[in-house]
Amino acid sequence: MTDTLQFQNPYLLLLVLLIIPAAWLILRQKRFASLKFSYISGFRAASQNGMSSWRKFGRYFLLLCRITCIVLLVFAIARPQKGKKVKLSSTNGVVMQMVLDKSTSMDAPMDYYGNTMNRLQVAKEVFKDFVKGGNDLEGRPNDLIGLISFARFPETDCPLVHSPDMLVTFLSDINLIQYDDLDGTAIGDAISLAAARLHKAEEEIEARNARMTAISEQDQKDSKAKSEFNINSKVIILLTDGRQNRGDLDPAEAVELAKKWGIKIYTIGIGGPAAQSRSFFGRAMSSEFDERLLKWIASETGGQYVRAGNAKELKDFCEKINELEKSEIQSISYNEYDERFHLFAYGALAALMLEVVSACTIFRRTP
Repeated sequence: MTDTLQFQNPYLLLLVLLIIPAAWLILRQKRFASLKFSYISGFRAASQNGMSSWRKFGRYFLLLCRITCIVLLVFAIARPQKGKKVKLSSTNGVVMQMVLDKSTSMDAPMDYYGNTMNRLQVAKEVFKDFVKGGNDLEGRPNDLIGLISFARFPETDCPLVHSPDMLVTFLSDINLIQYDDLDGTAIGDAISLAAARLHKAEEEIEARNARMTAISEQDQKDSKAKSEFNINSKVIILLTDGRQNRGDLDPAEAVELAKKWGIKIYTIGIGGPAAQSRSFFGRAMSSEFDERLLKWIASETGGQYVRAGNAKELKDFCEKINELEKSEIQSISYNEYDERFHLFAYGALAALMLEVVSACTIFRRTP
C-alpha cells in the first residue's frame, strides 16, 4: 500500500504561469499622487537621513500576500487528492508435502548428469531445483511446501512454509540413517504423517480466511494489501527405493486417510529393482522397491507414478508435476483518494486576510 498525490484538473496549474507577468506589470505600473505638495524637500531630506520607514516596503508585502492567495486558489481548483494505491494479491496455490526416503538403501550409486552420487544426494539436488528453480525447473515460490523424511520412523524436517530458501536449507541437512535400529522403510507412517500435516494446514488456512471475512469493513480495507492464500490442491510427493517393512500403519490405511482428505499422492520409485546396497554396519540390503504398491497408491489418490533410474528421469517427472499442479495468482490494484483542496483554500483565505489586515493597519495608506 503506497500513498500517492494527484490533481484532478492538473491543466489548471498552468494558470500559475500567468501570475509572474501579472505581478511584474503591477510593479511597473505608474501611480499618480493622491495629494500634491508644493514643497517636498523635507520628505527627501528625511529619506536621506535614514528616517525612511520600513513601511514603504508594504507595497511589496501586500503584493506577495495577493500572489500567495491566487497561487493557493489555483492549486485548490486543480483539486489535489491524496490517495492510497492498494494492491490485493490472492494466490490459489498448492499445499505440498515432500516425503523422502533416507534409509541406508538410498546410499546406492546413481547417475547425476555424468557424475556419480548416491540416490539420496540425487533426490536432494533435483528436489532443490524443483522447489527453488534451476536446471530448467521453474520452482514453486507461490506454494506452501513442507518436508518429511523417513526410514523406520517419519519425522518432520521442515514445516509447511512459503520460503523455498528455508526449505532448501532443511533439505540439505537430511542424511542417511546410520544406525540399524533406526533403519527400515515405513511408507504407511510417512504417508499418514504427511496427510495429517496437510489436513491441519487446510483447517488453519480456512480458519484464517474466516477471521478475515468477519473483521470490520475498515479493518478489511487496511488489510487489502496483504496476500491471501487459498488452497488449490493438496499433494504428497513420495520418493522411496524400498518396500514397506516397518511402521505401525499399513500403506492401505494411510491411503484411505489421504483419500478422505482429498490429497493426491505422486509416487517415485528411485533406482532399479533388485539392486543391492550395504548399511552403515556393512549388512547387505535389497533396494528393490515395491512398484506395484507405488502404482496403486498413485492410482487410488489421483496421482501418478514413475520409476526414476537417474537424475534426468526424476527431473522430467518433477516437470510433469509442475504442469499438473499449477498455482494461480490474481492481483487487483485500485486507488482510494481523499480530497485535499480545502487545505489550499484555507491557506488562500489566510493570505487574503493577512493582506486586508495589514493594509488597514501597519501598511495603511493615506488617503
